[in-house]
Amino acid sequence: MKVVEMIGIEQARSWGVCTLNEFRQYLGLKEYDSFEEWNPDPEIANAARALYGHIDNLELYVGMQAEEAKVPGEGAGLCPGYTISRAILGDAVALTRGDRFFTHDFNPYNLTAWGYQDCAHTPTNGAFGGGISKLLFRSLPNNFSFNSVYGLFPFYTPKTCEVNLSKLDLVDKYDFERPKTEKPVVSVNTWDGVKQVLGDYRSFKTTYEEHMKALTNGYGFFLAFDDPAKHLADMKIVRDALFPNDQAFEAYGEFYRDTTARLIEEKSFSLVGKGTRSVDIVRDVLNLVPVHWVSRKVAGIPLKTPQTPDGVHTEQEVYQYLAVVFTYIFLNVDPANGWPLRANAEKVAKLLQGYTKGHIDAMRSTTVLGRLKDTLLGWVTGEKTDDLDFLRRLAASGRSSDVLAYNVFGIIIASSPNFSQAAAQVVNFYLDDARAKERKEVVRLCHSEAPEDNKLLLGYIMEAMRLDPQAPGIFREAARDADVVEGNDVPSVKVTKGQRLFVSLYNANHDPSVFGPDPSAIDPTRSPDVYMTFGSGMHKCLGQWFVLSVMPQVMRSIFTLKNVRRAPGESGKLNRFQQRLYGSTPGNLYIDARGNVTPWPASMTIQYDI
Repeated sequence: MKVVEMIGIEQARSWGVCTLNEFRQYLGLKEYDSFEEWNPDPEIANAARALYGHIDNLELYVGMQAEEAKVPGEGAGLCPGYTISRAILGDAVALTRGDRFFTHDFNPYNLTAWGYQDCAHTPTNGAFGGGISKLLFRSLPNNFSFNSVYGLFPFYTPKTCEVNLSKLDLVDKYDFERPKTEKPVVSVNTWDGVKQVLGDYRSFKTTYEEHMKALTNGYGFFLAFDDPAKHLADMKIVRDALFPNDQAFEAYGEFYRDTTARLIEEKSFSLVGKGTRSVDIVRDVLNLVPVHWVSRKVAGIPLKTPQTPDGVHTEQEVYQYLAVVFTYIFLNVDPANGWPLRANAEKVAKLLQGYTKGHIDAMRSTTVLGRLKDTLLGWVTGEKTDDLDFLRRLAASGRSSDVLAYNVFGIIIASSPNFSQAAAQVVNFYLDDARAKERKEVVRLCHSEAPEDNKLLLGYIMEAMRLDPQAPGIFREAARDADVVEGNDVPSVKVTKGQRLFVSLYNANHDPSVFGPDPSAIDPTRSPDVYMTFGSGMHKCLGQWFVLSVMPQVMRSIFTLKNVRRAPGESGKLNRFQQRLYGSTPGNLYIDARGNVTPWPASMTIQYDI
């Protein structure tokens, strides 16, 4: 490197650069008073003195290169002399301050609210705020797990990461396996193909059990169990406690209808005049109706409402709790979001499972002291445990409180934000002017209680959920090499063991061989058996009949409003955009009030006359 050093010295002299002390003065650093202060090594200091005579004559290039290096500390990286490290820092700061993309152009106006949020510093991303992990995760998809030290700390060796993370007591939260490219996801798109995959639980396993186990001390939830005996045992306990008789469906429907109507009344407001009322039907009504049900009827979560002002959690807080856990378990496909999702989901799981377990333990207790905590909670918050017959029936099952709490947790997660989204999309579907004819019929049916009209109303709801589904598809993982027969002259899909499949419910629900030459046509008289909206096979959604019982009642509370319509402008629209999922399946993503991309509808205002 001698030649390089000589060229550097000659170049600096040809440019006439300043001396070392002049440079330190420019940087605001103390000027050196002697060669020994600059470098205490006698050999170096004496040689410099012999060459330059006085410390003020020490030229810049030599002075920075031969300056005493900083003592390497634990975890230290580059350790040059202090002057050159200060210059490097100053250069980096100047580059940042002089880069318009980091300064006056770094705003939501130029980047959009979404882009601004996406570029924002995220200290809870598992990399302690480092941003390069997001670049790696997105540029090299299917290579890194969300907690991979290779992706989160690419400039450190895994061994060094392990040492440092052990000192922080965080090592168990990270993945130290070397990244390997996963097999590409294949999609199954026909009705026959989807039916085959979802019906063969031995060959095609669920993919969300791992995340559910992480939130339930390794137990899981029956919807994710691939063992039929274990799945059926837990499902039967929950099903019998939740739906002890046919009247339960009717009672739940009335609860949803009354709660929807009450929230519309409470949350509506007038802008101009007294003849028109407005309400954010998504944020303030549909997102909150399931929150009231799971809080009052299922899990016993103490809500803070106008009726119970001393409750612990607001309606919006509980909705966000449920949404973040659902996203973590079922929609956690972007490694860049995996770390904060897991951290938040773990906190929510501990909180909500604690309420359920506390109620069950109190119900089983034979002493006053054992029931005291639960009694005091109800007394302070104003919540009544009289509504928790579901938990009483579970408590009588003989299963441990922990296992029952895990199952209840799974039920409330799998029946809340997704129900709200489905309801929001049904309302949005029939408020479109292109469906004015169908909307008129839906309004008529909502005003009727005739059995044949109830059946027809349900048909319209099923069609909206088919054409604009809450879940456009679900994942499965092949447990063995297999061929998925798509039929209808569509080539079979070959999968190998360990390969992930995207099962397109959307495309299955648009299969011309089942839904006719024009699958987008609305036909409320279709047989319920043809729909793939709730999946199929052993893991078919337990809540199907629940949703079909309560969704019409929710629609009645909305479409019986006088002259119900969208609010004018953007506030009356769902703020969403479409992306293609694994080929030809359209999927919706939404923009929330802060500009973040989310899988959940955030807002849509409707108006009605009074």
